[in-house]
Order: sequence, then structure tokens, then C-alpha cells
Amino acid sequence: MSLSATYRECWERTVGSKGGVFVATATTLDPLMGLFTNSAILSQSLRFTLRGLFGIELSIPECLVLLALFVLLPLCLMKNLDALAPFSAMGMGGVFIALTCMTMRYLDGSYLPGGAFHEEILTEYRPQFGTDCHPWSFSVLPFLCMAFTSFDMHYNSPRFYTELKDASVPRFAAVCGSAFGVVSFLYLSIAVIGFLTFGEHSQSFILNNYSSHDPLAAVARLSMGFSAMLTYPLNFMGLRDNLLDLLGLTDKFNTQGKLRVFIVLLLCCCIFMACFITDLGLISSVGGGTSVALVAFVFPAIMFKEAVRNYYYLHGPGTDEKPGIWTQVEVWLVMSAMVVMVVLGISGVISSIALGA
Repeated sequence: MSLSATYRECWERTVGSKGGVFVATATTLDPLMGLFTNSAILSQSLRFTLRGLFGIELSIPECLVLLALFVLLPLCLMKNLDALAPFSAMGMGGVFIALTCMTMRYLDGSYLPGGAFHEEILTEYRPQFGTDCHPWSFSVLPFLCMAFTSFDMHYNSPRFYTELKDASVPRFAAVCGSAFGVVSFLYLSIAVIGFLTFGEHSQSFILNNYSSHDPLAAVARLSMGFSAMLTYPLNFMGLRDNLLDLLGLTDKFNTQGKLRVFIVLLLCCCIFMACFITDLGLISSVGGGTSVALVAFVFPAIMFKEAVRNYYYLHGPGTDEKPGIWTQVEVWLVMSAMVVMVVLGISGVISSIALGA
């Protein structure tokens, strides 16, 4: 049996055709949210860097157009992800460099009252601790939804698996486990250091808190921008493939020339929308609680449950064979986790909208 080429095909092979369009819609919106996130990081990093290093003041749309023409378009026109493989570790290294710079500023107290950069940043960006705020149960939910997006590349899973060298389930599991482990450490550390430095005034894109004249902050922005730049084509390919699948146009864009035209038009639409969708916190929390929650937690749980049922009750060695106790426990745990994530996702979206209002 051939491997599934799309997330939707994985669903239809395990669950059936029912709900396939809904799955394809979610897996199209999911990477689109990721593109908005990367666009916000790239444009804001470039804007602050140009302001601090060269005294050049550009708007967010102007930064996005420059990035699209000279960086994003060449990356999105790549035929596959193989060429990005040597740079993936460098992208993760960029996040580590940003964490190192943030840690140094936390330790030297440069942004505390009396610090070198305290007076250079806006009042609403300066450290604030110990004042009344929203109850933790209310304000922490959007952050949880943001965290969902850090572990979301499920819509690209078929592509990742087929392009993995010597692809096998154990190797794929090892790659995913190690990647998620490193990401967990880095992103949790950044969240903690950022909050310890700025407290309640921490921005959704924490590097916006730092002075544009801070050399370490400039290094951190360049590093995070580099990381976001390498992530952009991953999200874009996921959007491209799933959108073609959703619209039933995959066969019509089967030549490289037609596909390039579609890529250019799609990138133009994404950049245009990103000019107006710039609130990184709202993008991440709403996207994390909706499309990401569906693609990362709901659909995989249902597919796993159905895969177990299909194996034991439809294609097993005997009609009387039942799943073992540990398999049943695993199914129960997966489905329970799905319910918890759905509740957190819905609560986080409601909280994000309320806080944004």
C-alpha cells in the first residue's frame, strides 16, 4: 500500500471520507496562522533592527514587501525541503542565541530602574512586578494556546516522513521526539526569562520589549528572524499543498511552471493579509486554540482510535481478537487528552478575545 501524500488522505484511510473536507480546511488554516506568526516575527525584527543599527524607519508593510521579494519568495519556490536540512540546526541555534542574549540582560539588570536601557523603552514596555492583574486561571489560558503552536507541524507529517532519509516509523518517532524535546526546553526557557525580566509588561513578541539600541537585543532579533525565515517555507508548503487539495486543484498544477505561478499569487495574498494581522499574541492564541488544537490533538486522537479499531475488528487475524489491556489504556489516555486540550483551547480563545477587547 502506498503512503498517504496529505493529512487529509491519512484521515480518509483510517476514518473514512466523512469529515475529509473539514480536515482539509483545518489543515489549510493551520499553516496560514503559522505564516502570520512568522510574518509578524520577521517584520518586527527587521523593523527594530533597521531602526537601531541604521536609523532607518520602515513600516510593517514595507518590511514585509522587502522580505517577500528578497527572502521569502526564493525560499517558497524551492521544490522540496531537502535543501533546508543543513540549515535546520542553524535555525534552532538562532533561538538558542536569542535565549542567551535575553539571559545576559536579565542577569545584568539593564532594564530594571537605573539600568542602562530602562529609560530608552516605552513606559508600557518597562518591567512591572507585583501589581494587580487578571486571575491566573484567566490570563494563563492564552499562553497555553500559544504554546500549542510551538509543537505544530502535523499538517506536514506526510511530507516529512517521505523526505526522511531511510524513512521508518522508529526513525520518524526519534526525529519528532528529539525535536519536540529541544523546542520544549528552548521555548519554555525564553518564556520564563522574558517574564522574569519584564513581568506583567511582557509583550507577545518578547523582543519588542528590548531597546532598539541594545546590541544584544539586535543579535537576538537577527537570530529569531533567521529562525522564522527558515520556518516560513515549511508553513508555506503546508498551506500550498493543503489548499490545492482542498480546492481539488492538485492535478491541474502538476507542472513546475503552473505551480510557480500559484506560489507567487499565494505568497502575495499571504503578505497582503499579514500587513493587517500583526498582533502576534492574538494570532498565536486564537490559532493555537482552534486550528492547531484540531490538527495536533483532535484529528490524530480520532485517527489513532479508528486505526486500532480497524486493525483488531476489521483486519485482524481473527474476528474474535480483542485489543490488549495496554492498547485499550492507550486509547483511553489519548481520547482523554484530546478532551482536555479541546477544553483548554476553547477557554484560551475566549480568554484571548476578552483580554484583547
